[in-house]
Amino acid sequence: MAKATRKHVYLYDMHIEVLDEIISTHEDISNYSEAVRHLCMMYDPKIEEKINPIQIKLNAMGKEISILTEMVSEFADLHLKDTGILIGTNSTVYQEAEERVEGKIKSNQTKKYSSKLKKPVNESVHTRVDPFDPTKILKR
Repeated sequence: MAKATRKHVYLYDMHIEVLDEIISTHEDISNYSEAVRHLCMMYDPKIEEKINPIQIKLNAMGKEISILTEMVSEFADLHLKDTGILIGTNSTVYQEAEERVEGKIKSNQTKKYSSKLKKPVNESVHTRVDPFDPTKILKR
């Protein structure tokens, strides 16, 4: 049998919420001491090494997005308010930009998932159309 140590652990509300969630999701865990043991056994320091570079990249991207957002909002404050153009999520500028971004995302997803093998077009089946010549219409 394992040696039991009597250590006092002080838990805050945040910790109790996490332990309660573990108890509710795992049928074999029925009290706080089993939940703490479960967390200790599941701890893997190698996972933190893998997550850290990804988190650094996400933080850098978030910072760049915040900077760009501030630049755009400053531009809107300086130039668009004077012309009477509405700004914000209800404005036409925002809605048009949102539609363009969603359109680009959808087209990129369509390109990504479309089949790369396309059937060759048989030119003998389709007649070639001559380019439009306006001089033919203007001649009398």
